[in-house]
Amino acid sequence: MTYMQKASEAARYLAAEDPQPEDYPLISAEVGIAAETHHAVATIIDDSNRQWQVIGSALEAVRLDAKKSIAEASSLEAAHAVTDAVIWPDFG
Repeated sequence: MTYMQKASEAARYLAAEDPQPEDYPLISAEVGIAAETHHAVATIIDDSNRQWQVIGSALEAVRLDAKKSIAEASSLEAAHAVTDAVIWPDFG
């Protein structure tokens, strides 16, 4: 939940015309740690969230496809074959 809140704060911060730091407590908590300004922290969080959306959706597609195939498997061996054949995306 923290990461969801941070992503929400970052999006709101970056969209605001005159963001006030007190309205963004999680961003404020990272100033001086992740970056030196509220804007820089918000940008880092927003960029990370966008990257996660790409990575997470690719992982979720593989996971859900495997789950469906396992549910449709006619035997335990067939279900094991599904798990053995799963190929996770390579983000390296």
